[in-house]
Amino acid sequence: MSICSNKWKLSLEDHIHLALAATSILLLTRDHYSNDLKPAFTPSNIEATMDYIDNMYSIKRSVMDMTTTTDMIGILEVFATKKFTRNQATIRLLGLDLPVDQSKFREGVLNLIKKLPRVPLQETTNENELTSRYIDLLLCGLFDDQENGFYLLWTNEATLDARKHDDF
Repeated sequence: MSICSNKWKLSLEDHIHLALAATSILLLTRDHYSNDLKPAFTPSNIEATMDYIDNMYSIKRSVMDMTTTTDMIGILEVFATKKFTRNQATIRLLGLDLPVDQSKFREGVLNLIKKLPRVPLQETTNENELTSRYIDLLLCGLFDDQENGFYLLWTNEATLDARKHDDF
């Protein structure tokens, strides 16, 4: 299925900014300035922040090619229509021949496939549950580097405060 005929699928970036903002994660993308950030940050502030982070962590920018994107979306669509089981979708995704930088994204998607329910999430699901159950899985797939002992770890501030105060 062509992405060009389904342009609504390309808006994930707009929504991911809002989802990550709910978890206190600021996702910055060059030449994309979320309307939610405009009151607090100017485009030059955002660009300067990205430059600083890029230099600090020696981030190498890579772009996921359209073939990989369409292949992944195709597999996920077949999975969503229940024509693939979770295992079949996992095998298909693992079968994609991807460079290292793109395989990190695949790891995040694989983590989501393991946990996402087949039915839409209820509106009553709280923000903390969504974060811990789904967003963390995607981010761990993107940022964990098990071969080098690097793992994404969220510090729970309430837990740290509880350790400091006996009455908390």
